[in-house]
Amino acid sequence: MEKPVKENLRRKIGQIEESLRNEVIQTLGNDKELLPRHLVDACIGKMQQEIKEDPTKDDGRFNRIEGIIIHFSLRQIQDTITARSLWNNFEGKFRNKQKLNERFSQLVNLRNCIDHSRPYDTDIEKDGEASIYWFEKVLRS
Repeated sequence: MEKPVKENLRRKIGQIEESLRNEVIQTLGNDKELLPRHLVDACIGKMQQEIKEDPTKDDGRFNRIEGIIIHFSLRQIQDTITARSLWNNFEGKFRNKQKLNERFSQLVNLRNCIDHSRPYDTDIEKDGEASIYWFEKVLRS
């Protein structure tokens, strides 16, 4: 795949990731206590390391949902949205949990291939592009 095509896909995936984070923040009303505890716990080490490397980053943002969710991977965002205790908050937007999980898998698969310079075939590329289109459409609605 040509470099400009990869860069365009990387940019679109980044935009979707940012939109998904914003969707979680808005849907949960900025209430960090609603985030799945095991996911927050998994990010605490990353947050503490960031503060250790740059103490000026300890401005209280890690006490807010946006400061926590910025450390979530796409899979952790997926796990948040599809969590049994939270799905009813997101169901109106995404409608079908199985379809959402399929689209996440396609998106993550393409993202990982691009970001880790792994070779991939046309199926991965086309599935990833389909997931990008689907997320863009759903997140605009």
